[in-house]
Amino acid sequence: MTNKNTTKTMDTPTDETVTGGKIAEDQEPRLAANHGDRLATLKRALRESRGAQLLTGVLAAQLLLAGALLWQSNDAADFVSSSQLVSLDAKEVDALIIDGVESEGKSVMLRRTTKGWEMAGDPAYPADTVKVEGIIDTLASLSPGLPVATTESAQEQLEVADTVFQRRLRVEQGDQQVADLYLGSSPGFRKAHLRKAGEQAIYAARINVFDLPLSSDDWLDKQLLAYDTVDRLRGPGIELSREGDAWRIVEPAAQADTHEVVIDQINSIIGALQGLRVTGIVDTNASESATVEPDQESETDLADAAPNEVENEALELTVGSGDKALVLSLKRQGENVVAARSDITGEFRVAPSVFDTLSGFNTDTVLVASPAEPGATQPADADPEGSTSEQEIETPAIKLADPE
Repeated sequence: MTNKNTTKTMDTPTDETVTGGKIAEDQEPRLAANHGDRLATLKRALRESRGAQLLTGVLAAQLLLAGALLWQSNDAADFVSSSQLVSLDAKEVDALIIDGVESEGKSVMLRRTTKGWEMAGDPAYPADTVKVEGIIDTLASLSPGLPVATTESAQEQLEVADTVFQRRLRVEQGDQQVADLYLGSSPGFRKAHLRKAGEQAIYAARINVFDLPLSSDDWLDKQLLAYDTVDRLRGPGIELSREGDAWRIVEPAAQADTHEVVIDQINSIIGALQGLRVTGIVDTNASESATVEPDQESETDLADAAPNEVENEALELTVGSGDKALVLSLKRQGENVVAARSDITGEFRVAPSVFDTLSGFNTDTVLVASPAEPGATQPADADPEGSTSEQEIETPAIKLADPE
């Protein structure tokens, strides 16, 4: 019985079978395999644990680095915004004062009025609004960065000293001066060395000295003589009035029913009036001081000169624009053309082509005889031999397009 029970116990897979105090020989390989599997599992788990720890460490480092970068970026942004060179509201700026070096004695003052930006003076000419506001926007966006120099010797070397500079720019807002800047040499494309008055630090700023000219011509609104609309037009011996899209002949009245307007010609003239641009201001004071009374010899020289050598012509047009009638006067003096308008003080230089185009407003170029009606009878006083009357000579054998 004892042996039999012992044998049954050995057949049970979950028990360790011991015969005579020894492990059965057929269980030894199985136990060794189980032990090896457990060691492998332990090693694998250990490796995975170490890998997870490593990944966790890398992730934590990345998070710390990202946080540091974010903090640094925010801190730098706060630094730049709090150290703008000029603190101003572009819409509230009232005046810009641009000075050159004292030895040149040149200065330009631009001020905002109810009519827009003007150049200070008498007369006060309108300034180019786009140009002026562009400078103000540039000033409002200036960020200095780190100074490139801080010594007094560098101020003269970079031309931003109190007495050695290329431009001095002052900005006024209300009754306060919100900026006083010295601009000097250029450290790079569209840049200038810049120093705030009363400070030592010199910066390389994104502002161009050439955008701050000292000539009034450069700040002048070049379209100040241009007409927005043209409803009526009167010149030497001719007057036209617009009715809708068509032009009606007012003068000469005798041709109102027998002639019509050459549309291409009148459109060219209207385009010249609406696109009229000046190139600069005529210094009448300088002209008057330079004028001398001609002596007998100079009069003789002018009389003997060829017609093409001395060419002085004048033209005057009255332009109806809305409820206003504004007179435009032009004078050609050789290759120079001067223009003036009745509602604006002063004289201005314009291109010679403007005079050429506007002088074409006359009966010979703008009016043409209307074509004869089909089946019209010959006048009773016509020459029976076939010679044409004076009226027939004036009538061209062409068909014009209807007015637009």
